[in-house]
Amino acid sequence: MLDRMPIDLDGGLTMRFAETGDAERLAEFHARVHEDELVGVWVRRLVEGKHPTFKPSDFALIEDTSNGKIASSMCSISQTWTYGGIPFGVGRPEIVGTDPDYRRRGLVKAQFDLFHELSASRGEMWQVITGIPWFYCQFGYEMAMVLGGSRIVEPPNFPAAPDPPTCRLREPTTDDHEFIRALVDRATTRVPIRESRDDALWEYEFDSGRHYGNVGTSFLVIESNDGRRVGFVQHQATLDGERFNVVQMELREGVSYLNVMPSLIHALWERAQRMIASGAHPRAALDGINFNFGRNHPSYVAFDPHRARIGTPYSWYVRVADVLGFLNHIRPALERNLIGSPAEGYSGEVKVSFYTNGVKIALDHGQITTIEDWCEDGADARFPDQTFLHLLCGQKRCAEIRQMTVACSVRHEAGVVLDSLFPPQDENLAPIQ
Repeated sequence: MLDRMPIDLDGGLTMRFAETGDAERLAEFHARVHEDELVGVWVRRLVEGKHPTFKPSDFALIEDTSNGKIASSMCSISQTWTYGGIPFGVGRPEIVGTDPDYRRRGLVKAQFDLFHELSASRGEMWQVITGIPWFYCQFGYEMAMVLGGSRIVEPPNFPAAPDPPTCRLREPTTDDHEFIRALVDRATTRVPIRESRDDALWEYEFDSGRHYGNVGTSFLVIESNDGRRVGFVQHQATLDGERFNVVQMELREGVSYLNVMPSLIHALWERAQRMIASGAHPRAALDGINFNFGRNHPSYVAFDPHRARIGTPYSWYVRVADVLGFLNHIRPALERNLIGSPAEGYSGEVKVSFYTNGVKIALDHGQITTIEDWCEDGADARFPDQTFLHLLCGQKRCAEIRQMTVACSVRHEAGVVLDSLFPPQDENLAPIQ
């Protein structure tokens, strides 16, 4: 499709890549179809070329040649993620919208086909997207990686404010950027999958709270009472939901979340009230604070389970067109995953069937000797459709996938090895948008 762009579609429609001059039209279109002005802000910033990995032609639009209207549009944001420290390219389709008058005509599928081809030409091994339930499954995606999950605290259940406070918050300066980056780098070792950011992406994110609408975030440095930096928090820059949404938090080594959290909760709530008082946000009141770090995070030990509610996680949609190629790409990380696991030093073969194809993983004393195509009788594990992605992306263990569908079966020994090769991804991955 790439070499045929622009492409004439049925019904007098034409699909093409966007140009810088389309910024206002696309922003108006997406704000209207998504019924959210802040989505328009996001679109405008992307098409204007402010994002370090995005250019205007990363948006597609389908126009009605009879009246010039935009019928449908979406984009793809190129990113680099890492698995166990090994980088791989990711294409992130986003901001998918179709005018109601043009729906159910296959326009979204045409754009996904286009962007899958574009992503493959860029060497991107995954495509991921967030969105409403099931919809993107029809384009080859599986809801296979943890998105969200939190601890929610409301004012009546706030812990008592320590006197004196154990910490305070302040705005960061450029001198704090390396401190924040170092804490994030240290946190990447807790889960297998993370985003990789270069200097340009970091500067974009540090600046995002002032410019980029509901996708922007703001950082705050956590200080001890004597002025020492002990950590940071990152929160959504716009109050457009029911709660003050904190998306990331890290403390430096040797500092206890148990000591910091009571004062931090009150400091964050005070900041939220000042933001409301500014009159610059859609919300005039908030119900509480949402610490949106995933299913698990070191800070969660500081929450009294009788005073904090658990926010149920959702899922990323994930597409991996070449599972075998990806497994071979991350083979050194898979070997490292075995260290300290029940399968450390394992020798043997694990034959995994996806029913229409499969892979065989051969190990010798904990070293992977081969990962190759396999599709024969005698599988040690069977994963129908795309359910293997739940294991690969750390959302579910083998036993949990078996509970999802009776078409999944895993022999005991194979399950121990597979669960060890693919550890849980319990924390949120919140890539720069």
